[in-house]
Amino acid sequence: MERIKNDMEDFVINGKLTIKELYELAKKEGFEDRHLFFSVKNKTTGQHFSTDTVVDFGKGWSKDSAIMHLTWEELPHQDACVG
Repeated sequence: MERIKNDMEDFVINGKLTIKELYELAKKEGFEDRHLFFSVKNKTTGQHFSTDTVVDFGKGWSKDSAIMHLTWEELPHQDACVG
């Protein structure tokens, strides 16, 4: 799995990430006290979604999984990165 930074200093995680891996990566890079925003892209439609609201969090279907429910809103597609 990739754990690299792109030219905007964002981490590229190409694969699944455990809660422990996320925490350790965040702490190592000074992100442990920041709010976590999720940006999601629908593979089928290409629609972009963004969320900062966690509805609930708990154990998943097996001892090795966890589930987080989020609320989201659709974002307009942008061709250029706004920084």
